[in-house]
Amino acid sequence: MRELREVAPQAKKEKRRRKAKFDLERDMLPYQIILGGEPIKLTPQEYRFLLCLAERPYHVFSPRQVLRAINNGPEPELKEENLRMLMRSLRDKLGFFWDFVQFVPNMGWRFRP
Repeated sequence: MRELREVAPQAKKEKRRRKAKFDLERDMLPYQIILGGEPIKLTPQEYRFLLCLAERPYHVFSPRQVLRAINNGPEPELKEENLRMLMRSLRDKLGFFWDFVQFVPNMGWRFRP
């Protein structure tokens, strides 16, 4: 069994590697991310949508899974019909990085950095 002091530096390296690879950071301000060095302000629902997808890159989330992640805040609940509008709004704000959020036909959405 590896000791904690051996595992901790490896975890830090992995975190730095992922951060450099995806170039996506959460800012300290609520609902703001830094992407490509530029701050991007998001709505709470857009932020939770992106966070849900970005935590597991390349994993396809069904509409039900995305709704569960988005609807855990104080805002009014979002319905499945509104997910496409939310995705479009998020992709518009991501600008050059719009293709990070992908729709997979008949399955859902995924984050592809």
